[in-house]
Amino acid sequence: MAIANILLVDDDDTLRGVVRATLEMEDYEIVEAPSCRTALALLGRQTFDLVLLDIHLPDGSGLRVLEAVSERRPSTIVMMMTGAVGLDNALKSIKLGASDYITKPFSSNYLLKAIEHALLTKDTKEGLRHS
Repeated sequence: MAIANILLVDDDDTLRGVVRATLEMEDYEIVEAPSCRTALALLGRQTFDLVLLDIHLPDGSGLRVLEAVSERRPSTIVMMMTGAVGLDNALKSIKLGASDYITKPFSSNYLLKAIEHALLTKDTKEGLRHS
């Protein structure tokens, strides 16, 4: 059984392949989306524990997807990814509800630790709500 199910949203096929392989080796279930439109459609049909979301997508800003996740599925963790270093997008992301902001390129080890931390934080918060 998968540790968690993750929606991976990025238009870079190579990056998605590497991230998918890394996460599947750790028993995460991965669903991929190359665009905002595909991501929004998947989010309308399925619940994810975590969304790894690129900011710059071919059909718009990942911030739009982040807003939709925050509104529709507030318990879903969103971690933003970008190759463009910029404080403005990082601040917008956090303000809109992202739990983390990862700059590309990143190591597999860094990504795994960030995801593990985010999921542990989520589990802790949910445990406190149920006690």
